[in-house]
Amino acid sequence: MKILITGGLGFIGRTLVEALLPQTDCAIHILDIKDLPVEMKKERITFHKIDICDRGKILDLCEKERFDGVVHLAAVSRVEDGELNKELCVKVNYQGTKNVCEGCNKNPNAWIISASSREVYGEVSPECFPVKEDIELCPINNYGHTKLEGELLVQSLCKNYIIMRFSNVYGNNYDRPERVIPKFVRRALAGEPLILQGGEQVIDFTFIDDAIRTVFKGIKYLAEQKNTQECIHVTPGRKNALKDVAVMILKLTGSDSKIEVRPEEKRVYDVVQFVGDVQNRKRILGEDEFLTIEDGLKKYIGVK
Repeated sequence: MKILITGGLGFIGRTLVEALLPQTDCAIHILDIKDLPVEMKKERITFHKIDICDRGKILDLCEKERFDGVVHLAAVSRVEDGELNKELCVKVNYQGTKNVCEGCNKNPNAWIISASSREVYGEVSPECFPVKEDIELCPINNYGHTKLEGELLVQSLCKNYIIMRFSNVYGNNYDRPERVIPKFVRRALAGEPLILQGGEQVIDFTFIDDAIRTVFKGIKYLAEQKNTQECIHVTPGRKNALKDVAVMILKLTGSDSKIEVRPEEKRVYDVVQFVGDVQNRKRILGEDEFLTIEDGLKKYIGVK
């Protein structure tokens, strides 16, 4: 099987590649705008330094290779405000996704796993927790809007797909250092305060190994199916108050850092609370319990 992984040098992408190599005999094609690290130059990896926004190059590549499947992870994933962020999100998350879908269809039997996000829901009332996939989608930021538009493209252009809505994945050194878990751990180890902007956040944190296992199971499922159109949560389905997570990190790191809650710094474009329903994922890919945030943090930090 020949698989294209867009954004294959990102946090989830690189971890996925490293998991696929020993577990399958797939030919893995990585597409990214960054340079391939020396340690990833391996026999079964083919690298393409291409921007997904370059429609001509994407279609030419897919016409040549006729991939059996695509794991589409490339995205602008920063949840920010402003026109520059909006422009980038539209260019990459919408137009880039359109290019990837059209390229995927160069092989009429190809499947696609498309990474989406909890951000497509916007702010959902806690009365609706855990949130089911078919609830009304009302994104409140540029990222959420364009990920939703990307989902609609997959649904309209592709025949065999699973849309995976990820929720706050964390757990290894490929993650971006400015994201909340690596930032809190780094600050705790340095004795610096852990700052909660707003302080009311409730997050369904997902350990990276659970996310990768779900993608892997999705690949196997789609390879055996010919006409799947599904949307699932990649999340444990657990309610974690960010304040409690901060306390947990201090305890696990043995840190004397302080926790500073700053309600005045709440960002209006952030989704404050989310917990996803896991039943649809289990129905499609089988029973699979994800790590609790405490067990995931222990693995990440390296404590027993």
